[in-house]
Amino acid sequence: MNEMAGYHAAYRISKASLNALTLIMADELGDGNIKVNAVCPGWVSTAMGGKMAPTSPHMVAMDIVHFALVDAKGPTGSFFRYKKAIQW
Repeated sequence: MNEMAGYHAAYRISKASLNALTLIMADELGDGNIKVNAVCPGWVSTAMGGKMAPTSPHMVAMDIVHFALVDAKGPTGSFFRYKKAIQW
């Protein structure tokens, strides 16, 4: 077995779990005014992402804040990258 195969599987499973949790929490909190969404940061310029990454941590933080502050008519149970809806 390839050494990296376990790493890729664990990473992919963790992301799928977060997406599932987003949907479950949005459903369970749907009767209230709490919105639950997931923001995919994309490739971010950090120690892990490297200097070639096109997105700054500040840009990602602004996207997260944007969705943290959605009003009662805002989305819930959705997934976003760069403030645009993406499919799971």
